[in-house]
Amino acid sequence: MKNFNMQRFMDYARYDSTINKTYYRNMSLMAVLTLMGLTLVGFIGRWGMYKMKMGSSMGDPTDATITIIVLVAAASILTTIFAGCTFHNLRTKQGRIFELTLPASTLEKYVWHLMACIVGGHLVCCAGIVLSDVLNAILGVITYPLDQQFSLIAQWFHNTRMMSELSAKTGLDSVLYSLGLVTLCYTFFSLSFYVLGNSFKYRYNVILTYAVQQALSFVLYIILIIMGAMGWFKDFTPGNFLASMDYSALVCFLLGILCFWYAYVRFGKAVVTSRMNK
Repeated sequence: MKNFNMQRFMDYARYDSTINKTYYRNMSLMAVLTLMGLTLVGFIGRWGMYKMKMGSSMGDPTDATITIIVLVAAASILTTIFAGCTFHNLRTKQGRIFELTLPASTLEKYVWHLMACIVGGHLVCCAGIVLSDVLNAILGVITYPLDQQFSLIAQWFHNTRMMSELSAKTGLDSVLYSLGLVTLCYTFFSLSFYVLGNSFKYRYNVILTYAVQQALSFVLYIILIIMGAMGWFKDFTPGNFLASMDYSALVCFLLGILCFWYAYVRFGKAVVTSRMNK
């Protein structure tokens, strides 16, 4: 069955959500509790510095820049882990038997797994950040005066707007745009790379994919160092730098599409047992 039927897709989604509800619930709780735990640690740190009356901005209870950066980084890592669990129901032999015999096409199964683990993972992390903001507000009301209450999400948008205005004043708005584009496309590629890794190995794949990613990054760094030593970048201008960032974004986007496609191909060829998955 190579076609995509919406009714069959919805039936498969309901079945998977029912059978694997415990797995999805545990993963969601892990993500939300991790983000809230980091928020609590950040609040305790700011409160401790506030009680010590530090004279720097680090003693300001309304300055949660570090906490926000940590939350964004943690959410990025968690969404990557979710992507690496796209084919979680293939971890066991029994799960692979059920998956291969269900009345749905490969495309329908693949799209649902991407929606459940990537789209759903991002929504869970967004919900975790909102709950973390609520936790931070409750602790702030208990601990600090009313004139020192603030929102983590509002401060993140404020910091983003300030950075945008500063880049516009200094003429670096094009650099900020290119950097944002590269970040977005690299995130797309990173998610697809972990999905591809899961199509090769069903268990312990996140750790193995991370190791492969770091090895490839190390090789790339070595190549760039050699190219620099050979004088490839001696005539590098700011315009060339921006162009290289845009080309890098395009390469990451194309590689991401390629990884998603090949993961789909491998998912369609999944078998009950293989040399890598027994």
